[in-house]
Amino acid sequence: MSDAFIERGQCEDEIMLVFDNSNKLYVSKNFLRYASPVFKTMFDHDCKEKKENSVSLTGKNYDDFLEFLLCIHPRNFKPITETNVLQVVTIADEYHVTSITKKCKELMMTWLQASFDQA
Repeated sequence: MSDAFIERGQCEDEIMLVFDNSNKLYVSKNFLRYASPVFKTMFDHDCKEKKENSVSLTGKNYDDFLEFLLCIHPRNFKPITETNVLQVVTIADEYHVTSITKKCKELMMTWLQASFDQA
């Protein structure tokens, strides 16, 4: 697991993602902006997140979001597998990370087809 999300101070444009259970992840604003049009809008327009150094991710699961970040970060590019696809797909879809959503859907279709073939 990358400490880039767990430990503070890994990048100059760091933003803190805060979850309901008070867990925190630290991520580059530019990385999030580049990966997701939703974050890009959040940081580029007059949203409160543009001015603050934290984003409250109310209702989001810390472990699922970390898994998502590990799958999209170039240092990791953790593979999307049957083990993590359900964690990642909802977040990728919500944040419009289309390349990851596509990979998740392809894997789920393959998984589903294999289940039908075995039945």
